[in-house]
Amino acid sequence: MGTIIENNLRFWELDFKWKLFLLSLLSASSLIFLMQIGNEFLILFSVLGLITSLVFIFNFKITFVFLLVLLFTPFHFFSLHLIIYFTFILFISLLITHEKIVYSEFRNTYLSAILIYVIFCIPSFLNTIDPIMSLFKANNLIAMILVMTSIPIVLKRRTDLYFILYIYLLLTAIDSIYVIVNGIITGGRVFGFSGVFYVDLSGIGALISIILFIYERHMKKIIFGLLMILITTGLIFTQTRNAWLSTGLSLFIIILLLLIKSVKFYVKKSKIIKILTVIIVTIIGIYFISSQASAGIEDRISSEESSQVITDDPGSVSSSYVSRLFIWHTAYNAFAQHPFIGIGFYSFSFSSHLYYTIPKSFYKTFVMERTPHVTWIAVLTETGIVGLIGFIFLVFTIIKIGIKELNLVSKPDDAKITVVIIGIQLYILISMFMTDAWLWGQQVVLWGITLGMSVSNYNLLLANMKHAE
Repeated sequence: MGTIIENNLRFWELDFKWKLFLLSLLSASSLIFLMQIGNEFLILFSVLGLITSLVFIFNFKITFVFLLVLLFTPFHFFSLHLIIYFTFILFISLLITHEKIVYSEFRNTYLSAILIYVIFCIPSFLNTIDPIMSLFKANNLIAMILVMTSIPIVLKRRTDLYFILYIYLLLTAIDSIYVIVNGIITGGRVFGFSGVFYVDLSGIGALISIILFIYERHMKKIIFGLLMILITTGLIFTQTRNAWLSTGLSLFIIILLLLIKSVKFYVKKSKIIKILTVIIVTIIGIYFISSQASAGIEDRISSEESSQVITDDPGSVSSSYVSRLFIWHTAYNAFAQHPFIGIGFYSFSFSSHLYYTIPKSFYKTFVMERTPHVTWIAVLTETGIVGLIGFIFLVFTIIKIGIKELNLVSKPDDAKITVVIIGIQLYILISMFMTDAWLWGQQVVLWGITLGMSVSNYNLLLANMKHAE
């Protein structure tokens, strides 16, 4: 069988046969565990999933496409979304298909920043009421790390990055068609196959298609123009103002950047202004046409949040903002009791009952088993000031690397993919002020994908600069 471990006793350098043995052991253990639970549907679903994974696992790209598909499936088991479990399959695929991975390939600036954030979160476990559950939910962050570290090792070419973008846009377009058809039929607020996650998935999809529409020419410009219209229409049909605002602000910053640094990013100012005019007119047209098909869209814009009267009945609350105030009030109580190290990593959803002071009926309706709804509030509440410092360090690292990427741009194709990646990062960072979904489920994996693409792009830009020298 040869040596079991090569070079520095690294797990990822294990002999191929040992990797296969460990995969089989993991699969068998999973099946035994599921059989003990006794849920026949879950067992069947898991067996089919394992079979599918074993078929695909020997080709990393196919496994990765399957991961992208799972971004649009909101299923979850045992408090974790299905995609979180699948990131471990993706990582195993990496180990199997790339036998000679060295430790240095896993190292990148983002990983160091995330690990520092994790270290700053560790003290919060002292206050969690269920350390096992907090640790289990921390798999969300582990999933992000696995995806982020896998992408730069395997997807090293510019075409690989476009491969990710094109598959993502295709899936978003399919989901958007479903949303638009449902919106026209029902006339109400609708989401896609991906559930409520569609609002941010489509926001990012709209942003990507708009940036590519700005840069591409000829037939590709037409294709991305059509995708822009389709995905933006789907986004409008969701009637989700947070996603609208995140998309609008991200696009505004990107357009401003391109106008200020038009020469640096290989696009003419006159072209940007013309395309911006087309985009604005198109979006306005989409909005008015969509509002005719779904009256709720206009209601979401014109609704008066402050005019409602709240009684002792939770049903009197119709405003989404007011309902979130109950969550934030409870989160503030939790923070006030444990300001320095928080109430426990990923623990608010199962420990909020210890901190609420609102009427019990309102707590059960609006707070129980929910997360703090805003990323910064979630981090501050669950990991305290200490954890917040670690998270701020991570965010500033992302911003710093993004600026470095922009400064390294030296040719048109560099500019196009870099602006797209920076645009996605901008959307995520802005959206964090409106949702905490970037800390779990599909969206934490998407964040990991974006960071992995950023690392790959940064490495390519550095290589281009060295080659030019």
